[in-house]
Amino acid sequence: MEDQNNPKPHPFLWLLPQYDTRLALQIAFTTALVINALVFVWLLSNDPFFFRIVKYIYNLNTIFLPGFLLFWVVCSAIFVRPVGWGRGFTILATAAAFLFGVRIYATHIEPYRLQIVEHTITSEKIIKPLRIVHLTDIQTASVGAYEERAINLAIEQQPDLVLFTGDLLQPIKYKTIELEIEKISLLFEKINAPLGVYGVIGNVDGWMENKRLHKLRGMTILNGEGVKLDWHGKPVHLYGVSYQGSARGELSNIQPWFEALPQDELSIVIGHYPDYVLGLNELPIDLCLAGHTHGGQIVAPGFGPIVTFSSVPRWMARGFHEYGKTRINVSAGVGCERAAGVPKIRVFCPPDFAVFEFSGEKE
Repeated sequence: MEDQNNPKPHPFLWLLPQYDTRLALQIAFTTALVINALVFVWLLSNDPFFFRIVKYIYNLNTIFLPGFLLFWVVCSAIFVRPVGWGRGFTILATAAAFLFGVRIYATHIEPYRLQIVEHTITSEKIIKPLRIVHLTDIQTASVGAYEERAINLAIEQQPDLVLFTGDLLQPIKYKTIELEIEKISLLFEKINAPLGVYGVIGNVDGWMENKRLHKLRGMTILNGEGVKLDWHGKPVHLYGVSYQGSARGELSNIQPWFEALPQDELSIVIGHYPDYVLGLNELPIDLCLAGHTHGGQIVAPGFGPIVTFSSVPRWMARGFHEYGKTRINVSAGVGCERAAGVPKIRVFCPPDFAVFEFSGEKE
């Protein structure tokens, strides 16, 4: 006979976390696994583009899954009387809060924690300190307050030379491209660096190689070519690698350019992909700059960036490193990857730009 004080719940209610914590967690875990697998297989069979897969899986696990868990908890509270806040409730609610928290932090907090990384290099090749700001991968579809803050921070560093290593705008909408080029141009025109602002083309800057390139103002693009600058009577030689050349690591242009330089004059190479440096380790170039990797955007403690889309070693995918006879700085970039509409995602890898202070020989 059924106990009137403790009535047996309807069979459906056994699925609610108050009655059987282990069963509830097994159902939640299995449901999440099955849905992720189905979405992944569907994407692979229809449009297996890496960033589209990332977008769907990330949204699924940081919006829809925690929403489902909270719905489950609310249903338990509605159907179970009296409500007993047991272990199952607590675990599911905590899991939902954690996943929502990951979303808030990774998409709405860390991508805006712009860092300034400073380095000092002593060199006999200059007689007056030279301050260089290295910017890269702004990568925005709509230039706004964050991008303006980044440029203003760069201006505050009082640079003598600003170098940009590619990827200005992404994704580009046909109807807004002219407007965004104008907005980004106005920001770069604000920079008053004595030696100017120079940049290279990145892999999302295909629009730069067509008729719109001349509409970009405030920056001189070097596409597989060099320029000689004068800093208080001392030459500064700058070479900009084409983005195809930086990806393939071609030396056919860089090596002859460098070998033609007097060895007592400052040499700097900029390229989008850091891969180009892999063949330059025997050339004592004073400074190489690159972007593209975004530092990985997601960094696992003890392992490093999960993906870098580069051939350089994982340890070299972000930061300033000695590499053979040269030095390279791979910036994490100002922005985030936005291909296929993927949300901004950064975990343990805040955006940054670098400031280099070349000082004369120590007395």
